[in-house]
Amino acid sequence: MIFWSLMQGLTGMVNSFSHFILLRIGLGIGEAPFMPAGVKSITDWYVQKERGTALGIFNSSTVIGQAIAPPILVTMQILWGWRTMFAIIGVLGILVGICWYAWYRNRAQFAFQPDERAYLSAPVTPRPTLRFGEWSALFKRRTTWGMILGFSGVNYTGWLYIAWLPGYLQAQQGFSLAKTGWVSAIPFLAAAVGMWVNGLVVDTLAKKGYDLAKTRKTAIVVGLLLSALGTLLVVQSSSPAEAVTFISLALFCVHFAGTSAWGLVQVMVSESKVASVAAIQNFGSFVFASFAPIVTGWIVDKTHSFNLALVVAACVTFVGAMCYLFIVKHRID
Repeated sequence: MIFWSLMQGLTGMVNSFSHFILLRIGLGIGEAPFMPAGVKSITDWYVQKERGTALGIFNSSTVIGQAIAPPILVTMQILWGWRTMFAIIGVLGILVGICWYAWYRNRAQFAFQPDERAYLSAPVTPRPTLRFGEWSALFKRRTTWGMILGFSGVNYTGWLYIAWLPGYLQAQQGFSLAKTGWVSAIPFLAAAVGMWVNGLVVDTLAKKGYDLAKTRKTAIVVGLLLSALGTLLVVQSSSPAEAVTFISLALFCVHFAGTSAWGLVQVMVSESKVASVAAIQNFGSFVFASFAPIVTGWIVDKTHSFNLALVVAACVTFVGAMCYLFIVKHRID
């Protein structure tokens, strides 16, 4: 978080495009541990039947940020300029990083009461380090590749809207820059609600005794299919209000699915390998999803419309659902 924030703050000082790109690469390096470490923390501190809600709240922080950022950042940019905007983000992020480092504790640092041990139902002693051979063997597992390919469907759609939603609203729906900042918040708030709803649904089913892996896989597949449908409906929308509604549906559903995808890692992977598989899933899917902004930009340049790019995203989301349905089968121990 501190490294990420330094890269963000330094962006306000760039004087060339190459410097800007290098600092954006730095942002990616700093961001990389966020999801795997978060998933591991939830695995450590919550029992299996309560992790869905915790994961939904944690995961929603990303899209809540994306929802509140556009209106705030557009206002800062208009008032003080983009350089000051980046500097403020950097300073605030450093403060958050310091607070996390000061207050977060690992389980092994606590002396638990008997009732607390009974709740967690797992040892608090540090687990043995995963050897390189064990880590590399994860790439030989069918389930690992199913999660990588399936989660690519989640991240491709997510990154398309993160990168191109403001441009789409301005170019295809005629919104001004100031109005775009406020309207962009709506779909990302819907995404946050999708994460919360997913957590509540899977935890409710878990407490009723339903199979943890099956409920999460079902939520992933249904969410991805409905997200693909929502993206296709954006193409057919006849008004800005319809377009924003269908984008909100697509993001609600894709993040509903994505939250269960992180939960599936916790269910289908032994605790000693949760962080490793989560990181592998995130890495592989981000490599694939990084093409979303590129492919979308190329299509818009060639066709002067977002429609074909949205159809491509819907197809990728559909394929992701099929990967979870047919490839992710066996637990990783």
